Amino acid sequence: MKNQLDNVNASTRQVVRAALLLALIVAPHSLNIHHTTLLAFTFIVAWKLFSQWHRWMAHRWLAVVLAIIGFSISIWQYGPPIGRDPGVSFLIILLALKMLESRTRRDVRMVLLLGYFIVITHFLYFNGLPMVAFLFVMVFALTWSMIQSGHVAARPHIKSDIRLAAKLLVQAIPFALLLFFLFPRFSGALWLLQSRSDQGTTGMSETLTMGAIADLVESDEIAFTATFPDQLVPPASARYWRGAVLWDTDGRKWIKGPPTHAFNQPVRINLINTGDSYQHEIALQPNDKNWLFALDIPVSQPPGSILSPELYLYQNSPSRSPASYTITSSSQYLNKTINPAQRRRGVNLAPDTLTPRLAQFVSTQVAASTINQKFDPIRYALGILTYFNQNPFVYSLRPPRLLSDSPVDEFMFSTKTGFCEHYASSFVTLMRAANIPARIVLGYLGGEHNPIASQIVVRQSDAHAWAEFWSEERGWIRADPTAAIAPERIENPIDYSLSTGSAGAVIFDSGETAFFGKLLQQTRWYSAYAAQQWQRWFVGFDYRRQQSLLKNIGLDTFNPQALVALAFLAGLVILTGSAFLFYRGDQNRQDPATRLYARYCKKLEKQGVTRKQAEGPVDFYTRCAALFPREKSKLQTITGLYVRLRYGCEQDMNGVKQLKHQIRALRLP
Repeated sequence: MKNQLDNVNASTRQVVRAALLLALIVAPHSLNIHHTTLLAFTFIVAWKLFSQWHRWMAHRWLAVVLAIIGFSISIWQYGPPIGRDPGVSFLIILLALKMLESRTRRDVRMVLLLGYFIVITHFLYFNGLPMVAFLFVMVFALTWSMIQSGHVAARPHIKSDIRLAAKLLVQAIPFALLLFFLFPRFSGALWLLQSRSDQGTTGMSETLTMGAIADLVESDEIAFTATFPDQLVPPASARYWRGAVLWDTDGRKWIKGPPTHAFNQPVRINLINTGDSYQHEIALQPNDKNWLFALDIPVSQPPGSILSPELYLYQNSPSRSPASYTITSSSQYLNKTINPAQRRRGVNLAPDTLTPRLAQFVSTQVAASTINQKFDPIRYALGILTYFNQNPFVYSLRPPRLLSDSPVDEFMFSTKTGFCEHYASSFVTLMRAANIPARIVLGYLGGEHNPIASQIVVRQSDAHAWAEFWSEERGWIRADPTAAIAPERIENPIDYSLSTGSAGAVIFDSGETAFFGKLLQQTRWYSAYAAQQWQRWFVGFDYRRQQSLLKNIGLDTFNPQALVALAFLAGLVILTGSAFLFYRGDQNRQDPATRLYARYCKKLEKQGVTRKQAEGPVDFYTRCAALFPREKSKLQTITGLYVRLRYGCEQDMNGVKQLKHQIRALRLP
């Protein structure tokens, strides 16, 4: 049956409400869609509001012209309408044009329906919990506006419509969750569509130059999070997150260089675990790199990854979308994996790297590390670290530029101010100068521990570089020269709000906070836990997780067709049950006018006038007016209000208030 309100002109209030709501829904796309598309949307909607205010109707030729201009802008920016960005851009333009030609209430409802599609498009770009909460509010507002647009009265029941919208959403949530968890999905990530090659990402570089990591240190962006399901979290001193190993240098810049093994040959790794193992799940943010970070050192590898002879993980394709993987690592180990290529590359130095001062320093340290004509690499490394510790070296966020041809010499004997890459590259250079294989390891150090979620959040500001050198007895040994200069860096994060002096002297966060600081920290922990669960059960709910869930509830033997049928059948049961729960009393619930009229009848009954069962309100009024002629006008007013409210198109809250006042003011002899 056709709704008689479809052709009724929409009020200015309804048009303005719909326009503002849709503008709010489109607003987050300012981070994704080209600004010219959003400017076109804003102009068209603003023109609609202006014309609505002055009661003008846009001519059809104007809509055609604006459509051509809007679509031309989208094609100019994106090319053919194929793909995510041009598709969303076209949909936004279509929404604005539909808003422009909206005149009747049916038109407004169609525009609001398009708003649901705009809500869906946000999931092509965002999947975080804050955005989901915002979009849920928008869906509630759209549903409420749809209900409001169906009222006859100019001022409908706001509270009752809010309750109805809430009921509809509460009924829809269980059905949506059921379909989400049971509907068969492909073997891939849920949010795969959001990946794109031109998406801006952050991450460490695959090269190291003195000063490069200092550019990242003040970034608060999350690199990855590590969740420990067994609550066994490594101490701060063991939170070295291995990323990549650098072998080759020209004296100033370090790079990975070619691989140290042939890809067609299996990698033989001689690794002995001597301490605790930590199983953890990494949620990696897009970084446009092939690295897969793990606690140093991984003793297992996730499917599809490659474990290099240097014991860092990588994959064949860069990370351009969020990824998660589970891995086991050991913080205490003997790593005796070395091949001839690594031995050769581990002692290579660029020509003219060793200045006379550096050569003299190396000779002195070698002599001090030789006992009974036997050179001890570990003793030599400790001598270098002692030199760093006992001389006025400074750990700084603002190291001076190294302008000489020998940056290691200038740093060691002149500036003596640097960041982790200064100390790591200098240490490796000095080790190689003594013919000891050594290399630089890039990764992260530390991370914020969230005890609520048993999670460590590692940010770009935790970027770090350390060294490894070879000993025939103990294999590869980690050496972090930063610990010799600033031991606090190992246990505590950097306080960037205080480390902002002109010299950039680093000040570390002691972890002691006031009451409000602790409250803020607790809030951040709980929000991180909520984000972790959202990531785990929704964003990361892929084919593998679904199969695990189905196995736990005994549905893993169902084929996809049976699973879909079961999901819809269970959904219908849920919808039926929720409808019965929410609306079982609606049929017996009296409207306000009927309740007030019943009170009016009781007041007359006390005067000996009882309304007959088949007596209508007008006949009852006629009988009462004859019995109480002085109150005839009041009785007529009450009866007229009741008839209008009870049998009219819709309840009028002002009329209900008037009826209540008239019945209360009625005084019978």
